[in-house]
Amino acid sequence: DLIGANFPRKPKQPVVALKNLGVKTTSANPITKHGIKGVHYNKGQKWRDNYYGLTKNVLIEDFGLLKGAGINTIQFTGGNIYDYNILKYSEKFDLNVIYEFDIDNSIDFIDDQEKLNKLREQLIAEVESLKENQNIIGYSFKYDLEQSYTKPLLFDQQTAYLNWLYSFIPKIKTIDPKKSLVIELKLDRETISNIKKIQENLPIDSYGLLVDNPLELNKVLNFSKNEGISIYISNLKPEILIENI
Repeated sequence: DLIGANFPRKPKQPVVALKNLGVKTTSANPITKHGIKGVHYNKGQKWRDNYYGLTKNVLIEDFGLLKGAGINTIQFTGGNIYDYNILKYSEKFDLNVIYEFDIDNSIDFIDDQEKLNKLREQLIAEVESLKENQNIIGYSFKYDLEQSYTKPLLFDQQTAYLNWLYSFIPKIKTIDPKKSLVIELKLDRETISNIKKIQENLPIDSYGLLVDNPLELNKVLNFSKNEGISIYISNLKPEILIENI
């Protein structure tokens, strides 16, 4: 077998089962109660790869403009050198914050247990350090493994990811019960089934929709209304917004 000799086949990955957690949840602390009018604040991301400085003056100017435009909430990906200043000056401008955890979606959530254990402890430590920040209204996790995996492996990776989240999300709830827990996921034909699966297994308060195509939006919003599940639009392509103004 020339192909087999030169390109060894990887052993077939075992099918991963979602743990039978039996904790069907409700939106006990929905982030939508804050009447969010928000933006993703992306300045300062990938700070190791550039020389851009997110200074006090930059933050004061940006947050002043956002506040003047009627924005009351920013979301940013934490875990970098600018966290302290972003939180400090957003509070001065009375801006709420959704703190997004920086999770590499290319991790092997099935087999890379050493990396996952280390990351879990890191995120728990972040929550411990952030729990006194009153303007943080929620912690966000992305459910976006389709950027790194394709079907059928995607399904097992998604299941392993949910199992991993369950290994520490209850602890986050205990450490900082006042803040909402959010999962952001892509709006598509599978959104409703994904929310149902997550809702039956994790104590998630709200779901943020990542909207590239609004085709399924009304269906998902009607589902959320009928089921009493807190859902909001977390990210919307500018061209979609412009088309609907």
